[in-house]
Amino acid sequence: TKLKYKPGVLLGGRNLTHDCGPSRSIGYFLEPLIVLGLFGKRNLSITLK
Repeated sequence: TKLKYKPGVLLGGRNLTHDCGPSRSIGYFLEPLIVLGLFGKRNLSITLK
């Protein structure tokens, strides 16, 4: 997993897609996205596959 961090304001995002794969449950990816989404300036719209 890679994470690119650029200090600044969290903006959110639209029409994002992420392939979760079968090795981890969907909750593993949902929990941090919910926390980050709360602090974004715009709505966060992501499809987890």
